[in-house]
Amino acid sequence: SCALPILPSRVWINYASISANMWLYPKPLNDNLNVSLSAVKEENVTVTILDVNGKQIASETVKSVEGMNRLSYNTSALSKGFYLLKISFGDRNIATRFVK
Repeated sequence: SCALPILPSRVWINYASISANMWLYPKPLNDNLNVSLSAVKEENVTVTILDVNGKQIASETVKSVEGMNRLSYNTSALSKGFYLLKISFGDRNIATRFVK
């Protein structure tokens, strides 16, 4: 198992097979987490929200399109605190922290 790179809320990802620009907003988070992901190709993307203990709160797999992808997640049920948003592209993973 390899450690996930922890990245700021605006990140540039550059792998041989995919590059993506990702933003999380609003800050501070209210009842919705919005993710904008700019991808260079179509690919299955799994978005997972984890709590600080690594427990999975939610997970969804979507097909990214080339260009801008906008995802929104209802976070009203989340308690105030720190969370991790993990994005998986095939066998590649990145993660960024966010606060509710």
